[in-house]
Amino acid sequence: MWLKGIAGQCLETEGSTVEMGQNNRAWLNDEPDREDSAELAYYHNYLGGSMEYDVDLSQVDCACASGMYLVDTTNEECGP
Repeated sequence: MWLKGIAGQCLETEGSTVEMGQNNRAWLNDEPDREDSAELAYYHNYLGGSMEYDVDLSQVDCACASGMYLVDTTNEECGP
């Protein structure tokens, strides 16, 4: 799997760890070097399954909003 973030913004990976800087978002893709396209984003059917992750917000400043979302990118209301 590959992550594609906004050009010029901090997005670093090491093993199973991802560090994302301010004002960024990331798409999980099946192949490297893909553009920001919902059509090429990785899709997994989580219905009846589960996903586990940890989010470390200890370095997020006060008055900042941070979040992680799973969205259906094939839905026009949720895509880029």
